[in-house]
Amino acid sequence: MCFDTPFRAPEMKYLSRNLTNKVDIYSVGAVLLEMLISHSINHLEKISAFEDVSIGLFPEVMDANITLMLKKSFDRNPCKRSSANEILNELQKYV
Repeated sequence: MCFDTPFRAPEMKYLSRNLTNKVDIYSVGAVLLEMLISHSINHLEKISAFEDVSIGLFPEVMDANITLMLKKSFDRNPCKRSSANEILNELQKYV
């Protein structure tokens, strides 16, 4: 199976034994970002976006709460990432 590295949480690079569901939050954030900007991000953009979320990949027209939720999803510290409930609650506001 081939994995697209930018969609994998940073801690997975080290095959940590202490992985939590926060690795999935990182991946969900990546998928949601691509859905919201309506196109796939090339490999270099993904790496840049996930290593430095301040590079401007998040459209200014995107709701500030969504942008914050996504940025939290990419935090290198898993403990600081959004929870699944936070993501769900935020997205339900737009249904």
